[in-house]
Amino acid sequence: KNTIILKKEKLIINAQAENYKILIELAKKNSASFYSKFNEVYPYFQINLIKIAPQITQSELVFCAYIYLGFQTKDIAEYTYRSLKTIQNRKNSIRKTLKIDSKQDLYLYFKDKIRAGDSKI
Repeated sequence: KNTIILKKEKLIINAQAENYKILIELAKKNSASFYSKFNEVYPYFQINLIKIAPQITQSELVFCAYIYLGFQTKDIAEYTYRSLKTIQNRKNSIRKTLKIDSKQDLYLYFKDKIRAGDSKI
């Protein structure tokens, strides 16, 4: 019985790793299908963000997905064909939308507060 459980867990871990790789590739290509795939992999991400900020826009949700995946400012700028300044401004805008203190690390906020796999926010 334990062997079956371990095999199932390994399959789940492998599937998660593969989904993560696919998401990263879609993000790097600035693919139109990036966010829909992101929502498949992290179904509660959008739900949790909307609970916090009902006024959040679709483009802000996509931007937040990049942050959640750990992309740094320069990476987001490169992949979305935007300037560094534009991305920095977007981060500040997201902070205001979500009411995140400027002292709090934005990346940690998304990992801790916006539990993409958890609907209990």
